[in-house]
Amino acid sequence: MLIWTGVGFDPLPPSDIKAIRSLGFNQHLPLTKHYGETAQALYDANAPIQIMEGLKQFPIQAPNGSTRPFPQSPEESLNLRQWRQVSRLIDESLGLYEDKAISVDALWLDYEGFPFSAPYPKATSSTVSPANVSPEQWPAFHRQLALNVASTYICAPARERFPAISTLNWLSILSFPENPVKNVIGEPTATSGPTLFTHSNPYAYGNTLAFEKSGLGTNSNQQAVDQFYLNLLLRHVSIDAQNRISAAPYLGAIPWVARIVRDGSTPELPTMSRSTYREALRHLWLRDIDGMLVFNSPHLSREEHQAEILDVAQVWREFEPHYSLIRKGKTCNLAMSNAQCHYLWSGKATSSAALVHFTVIGPDAPPSAQVTLWNKTYNFPLPQNGGKTFYIWRGFGSVELDIITELSTTP
Repeated sequence: MLIWTGVGFDPLPPSDIKAIRSLGFNQHLPLTKHYGETAQALYDANAPIQIMEGLKQFPIQAPNGSTRPFPQSPEESLNLRQWRQVSRLIDESLGLYEDKAISVDALWLDYEGFPFSAPYPKATSSTVSPANVSPEQWPAFHRQLALNVASTYICAPARERFPAISTLNWLSILSFPENPVKNVIGEPTATSGPTLFTHSNPYAYGNTLAFEKSGLGTNSNQQAVDQFYLNLLLRHVSIDAQNRISAAPYLGAIPWVARIVRDGSTPELPTMSRSTYREALRHLWLRDIDGMLVFNSPHLSREEHQAEILDVAQVWREFEPHYSLIRKGKTCNLAMSNAQCHYLWSGKATSSAALVHFTVIGPDAPPSAQVTLWNKTYNFPLPQNGGKTFYIWRGFGSVELDIITELSTTP
């Protein structure tokens, strides 16, 4: 796991690297500046080399030899010839590590500039858009073009340098017409399929804009607020997982997670409780993801900033002993909650073990839940509120023996 803001880029002593990794995190390096000593310190401590940076533009070489930002306009971003220089930047940046015999394990970028946000062009040319793309078609066209540009000019050179590297970019997800991924305000994402990225990058954000658009009202009680945000945090990741499992099961997923993202019109909009956020994180680990990117925004208060990190670390501490099962197991459930279902459950299972988590939603949940694993139905007691995690060990032999253990979790 990586955090957006945290330990900086200076070399750390081995004891600090070990301490950070014991919490499930790792120090990351930016793409556009080279920190050779820091990379060496991480490498010597047997820590992975992970590059992560948020970008709106790339520093490329101008004809006079100076460096300039690219792209500077929507029109420029649609000129594929210019993107060759971004490809060169990626190759040269990663080559600095290869020259030191250091392998880069991950390139996880948050590039959100043009053409991802390019408006419909007022004129068409060979460098702007095909003349047959209408304004109505533009949202889908420019998103698909942006993903292919990022795949070709960012991901491809990285995988040329390091074939085993993990790669992703902001909102590189799988969204299909029959099962579209819905954004923060419930709008369907344009159709997009697999690219050269090895991982999709959905988000699980407690975005106040979504609450503002929901019509629930700022006077809603905390239980209603938490139910809304729990569904919101799981929706994006779950639909992306459904589409990957059905069409590209070889792809992984690294979602962005955050309890609080204040994109609403006022700072007074309700946010989810920390206990419900931890419930969301537990479900996310059991919904076909491989890691997390934590968006601990610098705009948060000191207490909120710390809480974002502490809650993720706490849930990781609970699930880390079972990470092999989480990585190798089959996802058991991606369904969302609804008015008829008063609890939510997620799980991962191998041929011999399973990990399942339940969260009670509202006051009308039954005392127990029936879940089918390995063509066998199990009855799990539900809590009166909050959640429970169970580990199931499946025995084989002349006498079948299933051992079910309730794991300790932080309320």
